[in-house]
Amino acid sequence: MALDENATPFEPQGVGGPDSSAAQWLAGRWPMKRFPVLTDGERTTLEARCIVAHLDLWHPGPARPIATEGAHVRPPARDRPAPVGRVR
Repeated sequence: MALDENATPFEPQGVGGPDSSAAQWLAGRWPMKRFPVLTDGERTTLEARCIVAHLDLWHPGPARPIATEGAHVRPPARDRPAPVGRVR
């Protein structure tokens, strides 16, 4: 949908069966074999939210899918990196 809203040119790919070349391509990009997956040149982006952020950054258009001001700028808690380390 983010691709369509800004008329970003793209080639949709179906996955087909588990033995198809598209399924093998998907497994090579993401061993979990889940989609959506976006390949933009050499960069592969996984997960819908990350794809929308990638498109907003690298292929912006008139429709802004990500808020740029106000309370909506802060990402949801589950999208913020978790602290790494050990609490003492």
